[in-house]
Amino acid sequence: MTDRELRVSKIENGTVIDHIPGGQALNVLAILGIDGTSGEVVSIGMNVPSDRLGRKDVVKVEDRELSQSELDVLSLIAPAATINIIRGYEVAEKHLVERPTEVSGILQCSNHNCISVDDEPITPRFEVLDDGVRCVYCDTIIRDDLPAHILVMSTQEAYESVSMALEEGYHHVDTAQLYGNEAGVGSAIADADVDREEIFLTTKVDPSNRSVKDIVDSVRGSVDRLGVETIDLLLIHWPHPLANLGTVMDGLDRCVWEGLTRHIGVSNFDVDRLERARKLSEAPIFTDQVRFHPWWPQRELLSYCQDTDVVLTAYSPLANGGAIGDDVLQEIGRRYDKSGPQVALRWVTQHENVITIPMSTSRTHLRENIDIFDVLLTREEHDRITRPSYLRTGLTMLKGQLPV
Repeated sequence: MTDRELRVSKIENGTVIDHIPGGQALNVLAILGIDGTSGEVVSIGMNVPSDRLGRKDVVKVEDRELSQSELDVLSLIAPAATINIIRGYEVAEKHLVERPTEVSGILQCSNHNCISVDDEPITPRFEVLDDGVRCVYCDTIIRDDLPAHILVMSTQEAYESVSMALEEGYHHVDTAQLYGNEAGVGSAIADADVDREEIFLTTKVDPSNRSVKDIVDSVRGSVDRLGVETIDLLLIHWPHPLANLGTVMDGLDRCVWEGLTRHIGVSNFDVDRLERARKLSEAPIFTDQVRFHPWWPQRELLSYCQDTDVVLTAYSPLANGGAIGDDVLQEIGRRYDKSGPQVALRWVTQHENVITIPMSTSRTHLRENIDIFDVLLTREEHDRITRPSYLRTGLTMLKGQLPV
């Protein structure tokens, strides 16, 4: 399979029922669930790591015409999405749709390939349970005690969550253009009883902005939506496979020159890309925001960041739920009267030059996530956490990472 050849898998009720080894596209979203009547989704596999894929081309297999409402839903994926409809082994139709200016809300489960849109007429892809919600396509359970699973919130949810976080003493607020909730985040900051100077605000550039002009224009839009004069930290959300990295860094540098942001950084960059970005950028690279937790310790990247004074910002610090029930974390937590997730967060924050951004919509868990700094893990405990019960915990983590 070449890096442009797709394997399209048809799924019903969580089971792959057919494979279509055809289609050509450079950038694809890994799983789409659009047709609520048939209960089918389309899984698209490429031999490129999913965190390196762009979101420009979206491929869907369907025998009927897509309605405008469905095209509108697909447009939530990227500012300008090209949707290729594959029939048999050929692209039968191409649709270019523009992202709407208002997004009511997107919920993304720990399997980052799954997307649910809560607008009618599309059937939501999550079943509401007594203790949370279940992704109906990959069976991932999203409970209130798994805050890291909630990656994207609607404007109102973002307002409420950021407001609570600021009330509880948080000072770092992280959002992104693709989340569609910058306006809610900005309103919460404006209404908070916290001075703007005490809040460190991060947003991320949609990687489909690949020219200097597009990057700068998009950041001006972010500044307007956030209602601030300048952003504290601006990241490129992930490396777009078709983008020229030098051009991207020029765009971020221009944002610094124009006063749109104080600092710039990257997200989901490996060591090689980070080193290139540092050489190409005139402004210092402040951080690389990456997945980092006890079972994904990013040793090479962490060492490089420590040597070059680049902050490593850890997202998914609870291993997509894997830290919740781990025996080692719970055992260590009992010594300090802490929960397993609190121990995992402390493991992350005890690393030199590492900060973390756990996410929660619950005031209880916001408090728990910050109530960790009265603990100092020993070297023995640190090493045990890095090598916990892999079989059970690893499977929990992998369930949220691998395609269905």
